[in-house]
Amino acid sequence: MKNDGFSLLEIILYAALATIFVSVGLRAGYSLVEQGYQIQEEALTNMEIQFITYKMNDELQQAESIDFPVVGQDGHELKIKDKDGHNLSIWLQDQQLLIKRNNEERSLSTDRIEVGRFDVSSQEVNGVFVTSLSLSLSGQEFRFVRYD
Repeated sequence: MKNDGFSLLEIILYAALATIFVSVGLRAGYSLVEQGYQIQEEALTNMEIQFITYKMNDELQQAESIDFPVVGQDGHELKIKDKDGHNLSIWLQDQQLLIKRNNEERSLSTDRIEVGRFDVSSQEVNGVFVTSLSLSLSGQEFRFVRYD
């Protein structure tokens, strides 16, 4: 007698193989989705860092006058008067970089960016005033310099 069907053992074996292939495929798909989210997060972080560094450098270079924090004063608040006569303050508070322009205060950084350091200094070198602003954003060090 000829048997045209599958045995129970064959069906169980095929079901087990199909389950293994599906689980490997799902795991690989999940891994790809996770990598995509991670790449997207890194790109957003880099865009925010780029915005902050551009803004800091632009404000420093476009300043009409710069007032520095007093030595020993808590916090480093950089006060700038721009060419349009607007007053601007930039300072670090609770790992957030804050900016205040004409009594409107907002954060330059988000929770995604860890601001580790914000230092401002000025010195005179051979009759040239050198203003230096150092900033640590998510472990990356940045330094902006202005010569007057």
